[in-house]
Amino acid sequence: MELGEAFDKANQILDEERSFPTVDYLPAEAANKGDHLAVQFLTSVAGALAQTQLQRYREERPRQVLENRRLYRFRSSNYNLLHALLSRLKDSARPALVQHVLSRIHTPPACASAQTTHHSAWCGLTSELPLVIEFAARNGGKEGLMRLLGEVDPILAHVLLLRQLEEMISLDFALFTSEEYTRLSWTVQFLTQSAQRKLKGHPPQPAVFKPLSQIFAGPAASAMQEIVVIGGAIQQQCRKARYLYVKGELEEGLNLEVNQDKDTVESYLRGCGFSDALVAALNEAERLYQGAATAFELKACMGHIRSFLENLHKEVMP
Repeated sequence: MELGEAFDKANQILDEERSFPTVDYLPAEAANKGDHLAVQFLTSVAGALAQTQLQRYREERPRQVLENRRLYRFRSSNYNLLHALLSRLKDSARPALVQHVLSRIHTPPACASAQTTHHSAWCGLTSELPLVIEFAARNGGKEGLMRLLGEVDPILAHVLLLRQLEEMISLDFALFTSEEYTRLSWTVQFLTQSAQRKLKGHPPQPAVFKPLSQIFAGPAASAMQEIVVIGGAIQQQCRKARYLYVKGELEEGLNLEVNQDKDTVESYLRGCGFSDALVAALNEAERLYQGAATAFELKACMGHIRSFLENLHKEVMP
């Protein structure tokens, strides 16, 4: 696929996401299933309790940074489309697509009147920027993301971007490394300082907006105020995430970097449609390795790894 065609298709996906957002985090038991089974779980008692707890987390500020990253998983149909588009490009062309998607961050308006009651909506508005930062963070665009956050002129849609960043750090903090959290904290601070400068002479207003044509013509003071508040909360989340890395490094038997790599492999396998048995073999090898006390247990671990590789080839080749 030519890069120009990929840009055009990415724009269509992001335009759709702007009005009908698909970005979400679901309880892990639901996120790993098909749509029908996911709905079935979410309507069960366990699913309802998990969703209620997630809603409580979303009402906090600063958001709690969950140490257990396996409770909730990211899910988005439009993310899957962008990822499929990325996979059709040559390796050398993929960074250009990621940067093209990131360019939405400084291209107003980047939001629209909400067509949904989705939790990601804010004051009657939805945006494609939550999808943009999820896609960038998971596909080699973190450097570009942090650079842009420190350089952009704040606009209304950045409220929705920062709300998603809160969600990412809260539910899947290992998306960023400890060093990246230091930089992220600084870049978010630059963005909030820009919002504070816009607030001078524009006192905060109630969260009731004028028609979109008027909103996009100039800064909305209430949005700038919200950016300042969220930015401060994200800086506290970054501090907490760095602490969790220190804790993980010093506690025996916990290696977040290895766990993150394993989660990436597992998510990739599920996303490509590999069987649950293949993922189960990988998980069992991990379990035996973490708790290995004898040479026999390590041998069993290697047996599962061999089985995993054999079946990987069997499922790929057809």
